Amino acid sequence: MRRRDDRRTRVRACLGAVAAMVLGLAGCTDVSRETPPHRVAKAAPGSAGPASVEGLDDCTTDGVAFRVEVPPSRRGDRAGFRVAKVVVTATGARPCLLDRAPYVHVRIAPSGATIVVNRPEPRSSRVVLKPGGEAAAPLYYTVVRPKGRRHRNECGPAADGTATVALTEGPVSRSASIGGPGGKGRARLVLCPDQAEVGGFTTVPRR
Repeated sequence: MRRRDDRRTRVRACLGAVAAMVLGLAGCTDVSRETPPHRVAKAAPGSAGPASVEGLDDCTTDGVAFRVEVPPSRRGDRAGFRVAKVVVTATGARPCLLDRAPYVHVRIAPSGATIVVNRPEPRSSRVVLKPGGEAAAPLYYTVVRPKGRRHRNECGPAADGTATVALTEGPVSRSASIGGPGGKGRARLVLCPDQAEVGGFTTVPRR
């Protein structure tokens, strides 16, 4: 009797092991049928793909407004590197495409010389500018100390507190006020020859 009981016990143990293996395989099969995470991942929001820019015209200078924003600095007019930004606002009724850096012209005092700021390769990433929307381009500049009296008038602030900005190189341009963040108040933008460069536009989130 004991031998029969032992056999039954061993048979049951074997059957239990087989059943566990079958269930384990079934479980593995279910997991393998799940959709891999990379296949359900969505595209990053805000990207301007070919479909979103197809059929859009380039933004034109006469269809936008500009302003230059200069953050406050403890350095004042002292030598050093700074970053301002050129903000463009769409004034038209249809979306348009920004695909290049702006051209910035600043007449400085007291010399009255005009400093032209752009970049060697004006093309930049594509930005869709919607009606009323804004985009900003960084304006990198360095204030340098004049070397002797001969060069003391080469650097200077914007003569009338404004700059002239265009989207393409040519006769059409627009006046841009120079102010603080958000275009509030007035700010001092000091430029020196060959010491400034402007980058490409990126979209400014709506508030």
